[in-house]
Amino acid sequence: MFQARNGTQIFGLPGNNGLSVPAVAPENPDSGREVTERLPQLLELYARNHFVEGSTEATIKFYRKEVGLFLKFLESLGHSMVPGEVSRDDVLNHLADLKERGRRPRTIRTRRQAVLSFFDWAKEWGKVEKNPVDGIKAPKVPKRPKPFLKRESFLKLLDLCPINTFLGARRQTMLFVLLGSGMRLNELRHLTLDDLDWDGSRVRVVYGKGQKQRWAPFPKQAQVPMLRYLDLRTDDLPSLWVTEERKRMGYDGFGQDIRRLMERAGIIGEIEDAVHIFRRTFAVTAVDAGVPRELTESMAGWSDTRMLKHYIADYEDDQGKAIESFQENDPLGRWLDL
Repeated sequence: MFQARNGTQIFGLPGNNGLSVPAVAPENPDSGREVTERLPQLLELYARNHFVEGSTEATIKFYRKEVGLFLKFLESLGHSMVPGEVSRDDVLNHLADLKERGRRPRTIRTRRQAVLSFFDWAKEWGKVEKNPVDGIKAPKVPKRPKPFLKRESFLKLLDLCPINTFLGARRQTMLFVLLGSGMRLNELRHLTLDDLDWDGSRVRVVYGKGQKQRWAPFPKQAQVPMLRYLDLRTDDLPSLWVTEERKRMGYDGFGQDIRRLMERAGIIGEIEDAVHIFRRTFAVTAVDAGVPRELTESMAGWSDTRMLKHYIADYEDDQGKAIESFQENDPLGRWLDL
């Protein structure tokens, strides 16, 4: 819960990772004493700023977690926790500690980027004179293509979702919507009943990244389980997704639900990003089926073409298409005229 300097509660956001937030007395201009803002309080203000600017709950949770872990490291060393007293050595020591504890380069890179963004904002707001992360290079991350959802894996998931039950119908609908529309988790979460356009076989995405609205496909394969799911509901909530207790599903509920399904289906290598794997698979299967790339990017809500290019390159490598094409065309044999 955010609090103003006078202690008034403003609104709630996800927790602060167990950081100690010292009480701050109201400023008194007649006392002659300056109140020093500490890092945990600054992180609260940073999260509040993200909230006001319209950042998603996932973005706010990301910065709370990543920056919060850096602050916990400083706290464990007895740091003053004064923003302006964080040095480059403090950041280097934290990143070195992560490496010594066996954290992957990607994790270290992510932590550095989060702390960099936090102090960039603090500098812009006049909380610090310089960013202690400046000059610290991010570690190189080995490029490892992320997996795509295989057809047999998807069918295994569907087998675990009997359409004649509330949970089964909801889960089956969710799986088809994810795979057939390429929605992000936060976009899926905010769908309402009014966002469904049955006649146009499309669904309105109101809470797109960057607050951009768009229309995404409402695949025909999702429509029958959606009808069963809606028929089994006994509530009048506007939200599209509700729990068995007929309450709106929380943000974490979606990922946990699908991750549990994947674990039950024995899909080992695809659990790490249980929801985003559907988005990647949507993109490459759309292009593979002949949908123009620019239309695929529009439906998925991408304004940058690089992401789709990465996905397609990874997919073609995963499918062995480059090697297959090389072998079929035999450029070396043609060059040698053999």
